[in-house]
Amino acid sequence: MSKKEKTYVAAPEVPAEMVPRFQLVLAAISGQTPVSEAARQLNMSRNHFQTLMHRGLHGLLEAIQPQPPGRPPKPKEQVELEQRAAKLERENEMLRARVATVDRLLGVAADFASGRLKPARQMGAKPTKTESSDEPSEPDGPRLALVHEARCVKAAGLELSLVSRAAGLAPSTVRRWCAREAANEPLVCKRGPKPRAKQLDATAAEAVVRSMNGQIGAAALAKCCEGLSRRGAARLKSRVLTSMENERQAEVWRVRIVPGAVRAFDAMHFENAFAFVGGDAGIPFRTSLELLEEYVGPLVAKVMDEDFTKHGAPLVARLDRAKQHLVPEVQAVLAHHRVLLMHGPPRYPRFYGQLERMNEEHRAFLGRGRISAADLEQAQHAYNEVLRRQGLGWRTAGETWRMRKPLDIDRRVFRDEVDEVTAKLKEKHEARAWCWGTAERLAIEAVLKRRGLLSVERGGWC
Repeated sequence: MSKKEKTYVAAPEVPAEMVPRFQLVLAAISGQTPVSEAARQLNMSRNHFQTLMHRGLHGLLEAIQPQPPGRPPKPKEQVELEQRAAKLERENEMLRARVATVDRLLGVAADFASGRLKPARQMGAKPTKTESSDEPSEPDGPRLALVHEARCVKAAGLELSLVSRAAGLAPSTVRRWCAREAANEPLVCKRGPKPRAKQLDATAAEAVVRSMNGQIGAAALAKCCEGLSRRGAARLKSRVLTSMENERQAEVWRVRIVPGAVRAFDAMHFENAFAFVGGDAGIPFRTSLELLEEYVGPLVAKVMDEDFTKHGAPLVARLDRAKQHLVPEVQAVLAHHRVLLMHGPPRYPRFYGQLERMNEEHRAFLGRGRISAADLEQAQHAYNEVLRRQGLGWRTAGETWRMRKPLDIDRRVFRDEVDEVTAKLKEKHEARAWCWGTAERLAIEAVLKRRGLLSVERGGWC
């Protein structure tokens, strides 16, 4: 163990010729002798003597200044040199590893460069004498070594093309061998036609697609059914999906309503307000698209009254079972305009299909943020007067609405027919078996069908 270095400093020895100057400086520092007197005795100017005295004081302060605890830090130059040396050492080690990797790669690639490793023969071809003598008993051995070196080269940060050039192979071949080795498959397979697969059971493959309701990819379907390629699976899936869609459309009921007979109302929520929508059930014409600060019954009744006054009152108003639609104000507006109220089945949005499709268009046009009355007016004009629809003969909804024939129906007679059918339905069925409003809804639908205002056909398009 090395001895601890001494830190004691002995008193300095003052040369004889320096004794007068040393004593006078000490006397001036201690205040025993004035500075001007000490300078005069040493034959110096006062400024020069004072400079020497201050220089001594600076040295004294630097010497007696307390040092930081612990070992003394290394100089900045030494730290920088050590960091550069460590960085160079790491780079040197990396270069040595790369050189070693390249040397091993060249040794492994010698089998390929010298031609001692032959490619796989065609299936069914007989080996020649040269092949039988040169072909090793385990041809994948050198290839596995080459794959291993390829992984080392890639880990060292080198390009994989270095391996292919050293072995005289195509880069795609080296990548293919690496992928097969990772999948634990033979690196080289014999060329020729693949073994004939079993006869494909199309019924089983179709059953798989139907059981997954079409939610299965072509590759996964090919793996589920033996003998089915990915392309074949894609074609089969497309054919089955088309068949399933045709079956679905054949089971759908197409509802047609004469324009002006039924009108639906509903509200959409936005960040700052509600958009109250009124639309005809026969054509996608927006009769109302108003901004409501609150979705309450009195405001709903006000908008409905303005809608009926401007566009004419329908025979039936179709409303959902929201509490805002059941207040006395709404009932008074319907009674004033002699409009029958029809509620759809509970928790069954498909009953309001026409209005729901219009609301999807509103949501796509307006988004989900804040809206204003100007935004609603713009959306109403766009969908009523700008957009032309194929289902309307490439006319706008506004043009189709203005071309409608007015309904020449006695509302009192219409209500009496609905009340008569409602009474018969209630007598035929137990009231407790239905929720409220079911008998009235079925009666209104029956009377509308009887008068030719409503038709239901099997086979839809949505």
